[in-house]
Amino acid sequence: MENNVIRTPLLENQLFNFPEEKSKTSEARKGIKIASRSLPFYDSSTYMQSFQRQIWPSSTKSTLTDKIYSFISNVIQMGVHVEEDKKVSNYLLNFPDMQWVINIAIEVVKRYLPGVKLFLDLYQDPEIEDKFLVLYVRTTNYNRDFIEKLRKAEEEVIKLLVDKQGWIQITSDFREVR
Repeated sequence: MENNVIRTPLLENQLFNFPEEKSKTSEARKGIKIASRSLPFYDSSTYMQSFQRQIWPSSTKSTLTDKIYSFISNVIQMGVHVEEDKKVSNYLLNFPDMQWVINIAIEVVKRYLPGVKLFLDLYQDPEIEDKFLVLYVRTTNYNRDFIEKLRKAEEEVIKLLVDKQGWIQITSDFREVR
């Protein structure tokens, strides 16, 4: 069986091997292989349904655009700075299931790195047609412990992206906290 390999910029030497799916059954997705150890597949369906009920009650008859603007507003209320809200919103219109991943990513980063400042932005590669979300983590003290915790947070979140078409990178730009 041939594997798809993804290399992330933050985890320079870490390879993520995702088994090629033959079908959509749980048998086809037994696990995610990171480096040489296997992790159990993260079943996100229960969490996704719960999250959707929280932000999209069935009694609400608003459009997807309204739901995304509401989501962005909730992210800002959680203390995350949204750099280019219109660009992020447009990205979420194309990949609405990424809202759930963003929510979990914020919680995971706050658990590993309490007290940091978070900035959500859309990265656009200047050379090729590639766009993805970036959750920048900024702090007053960039040390080895910070990098290790950031790497662990990204490892936890990256498992949620297996069945998603969108992408989010958790990293730091090492800027000063404003």
